[in-house]
Amino acid sequence: MKKKQFYIVVLALFTLFSCNKAKQNNEKNLIITEDSITTNQVVVEEIIEEINTTEFDSFRQKFYTDSLFQINHIVFPLRGIDSNKMEMNDTIYTWQEKKDWEYIRDPNEYEDIITTVITKNDSIIVELSHLEYGGFWHLVRFERINENWFLTRFEFVF
Repeated sequence: MKKKQFYIVVLALFTLFSCNKAKQNNEKNLIITEDSITTNQVVVEEIIEEINTTEFDSFRQKFYTDSLFQINHIVFPLRGIDSNKMEMNDTIYTWQEKKDWEYIRDPNEYEDIITTVITKNDSIIVELSHLEYGGFWHLVRFERINENWFLTRFEFVF
């Protein structure tokens, strides 16, 4: 009988120490600090930014190379500036319908053009393109609407 009790005590101690060690290992694996949360959040934000940038870059490339895609990704009436079609006293020009729109090419296709991204977040991108030495500028504002990008403002001053 004493042998049986001895084995039960040994088995109980063995189980107790085994469970305690497993608990310690789990506690080591579950340590969460503010630094680890911040690091993981930054990594996730960088991944999302990369996805959004890649997605917008694909949209932008297609917008400037496919005229049908371009016209279908413009919000009409489109407000902006077109110095070729405005009078001196005009402050805004509006393209009322698709038929009023003239296909635009990527300003980066031209020599001496510098394009700068003025605003960039997950729902709005504003780009300003201009001649290196002045005399012309071109501003486009793209907005993400219902998971798709659209041109929502266009300014062309020559």
